[in-house]
Amino acid sequence: SSAASDVYKRQLEVLRWTAQGKSNSVMADIMGISRHTVDTITRRMFEKLEVTDRTRAAVRGISSGLLRQSVDNIM
Repeated sequence: SSAASDVYKRQLEVLRWTAQGKSNSVMADIMGISRHTVDTITRRMFEKLEVTDRTRAAVRGISSGLLRQSVDNIM
């Protein structure tokens, strides 16, 4: 989908951690950025994926193939 293809690298990284059940605070520590920045990235990711919660974001990431791409791009 066009919304899914518009997700940027940081958003893909947050999507990956979200799908693994990480909290925003834990993601901030892992990524070396502030909790506020993770909150902003998460909010924008939700908008682009057209979802309203973490579970739907993970499902959309899997169903669109973005989650597999993010693992390949980040690892």
